[in-house]
Amino acid sequence: MSYTKPDQTPYAAHISPSEFVVRLDTGDDVAISAVMSVEPNTGNANCAVAARVVNADGTSRLDAMGQPIESGWSHTTNPTELATVGSV
Repeated sequence: MSYTKPDQTPYAAHISPSEFVVRLDTGDDVAISAVMSVEPNTGNANCAVAARVVNADGTSRLDAMGQPIESGWSHTTNPTELATVGSV
């Protein structure tokens, strides 16, 4: 699967500052984000990624049940894991 990054202007009113839209080779527009952070008190790194299918104006596209078509994933790592694997 491939994608292109279209002009973001039409989506701007309905996407967050951490998102940008890509157009898949299927023709679907998807708002994606990846946010890295550090957990307070532990110093452990956290990576959170999300994707949601959007309409031409950036609003969420809904499925047959009226729910947004979206997915997300998050992983928190620690120094031991980083030393073993070598990166996040």
